[in-house]
Amino acid sequence: NNHLAKILSGTLYSNIREGGKKVLQGLPTIKELARRTEEHLKGMVVPGSLFEELGFNYIGPIDGHDVDALVDTLSNMKKLKGPQILHIMTKKGKGYAPAEADPIGWHAVSKFNPADNKQPKKLPTSPTYSQVFGNWLACFLMRILYQSSFTDLGPFRAIRWSTLEELQMSDKTYGWTIEMQLKVLRQKITYQEVPVSYKKRIGVSKVSGTVKGTIFAGMKIIGWIFKHYLQKKK
Repeated sequence: NNHLAKILSGTLYSNIREGGKKVLQGLPTIKELARRTEEHLKGMVVPGSLFEELGFNYIGPIDGHDVDALVDTLSNMKKLKGPQILHIMTKKGKGYAPAEADPIGWHAVSKFNPADNKQPKKLPTSPTYSQVFGNWLACFLMRILYQSSFTDLGPFRAIRWSTLEELQMSDKTYGWTIEMQLKVLRQKITYQEVPVSYKKRIGVSKVSGTVKGTIFAGMKIIGWIFKHYLQKKK
């Protein structure tokens, strides 16, 4: 995969791809056939067909622990035109034996002494890195797909009852927050984000406080975004 990613991000492949587009510019039928053929062949060896449909040039997956190959691929991608997505695969806990043996148990732990080989006591903290990244990714996708100005997926909402009925909400689990935001965007309902103060949570969240909850919430949120986007294109 590292070798394939290097080829797909290389100048030769890019020149052939862009040159082919120019040559077939006056032959739209053949150009579309060539595009579909490339997409089909690429989809047989790399899992990025969804991103290709959204207009991204997908490269990967690549071993994130192979620093030399990673640097070469990134250097090649800097020369490419248009939006690019590099799929990097890493092993959770790589380089620290206890974390490699129990990657779930060592997920998003706070500061600890590696020499102790044991996890620190859990204390109320700020959002984990995965929470911050997940929130950013969801808002980023809404911004590029729906031109939204959302910066958060905060659970506190104030909405008129009549407007809530118009949204026809259906999700009863992890995805209700993103469902509401997406339907507000699709129906062009006016919205405003207002900063609020808050206190640290008492106890452990059933969603962000567990690995299962984090994974299912992430899948639900990203799933809702692409589901609504594809419905919008139809």
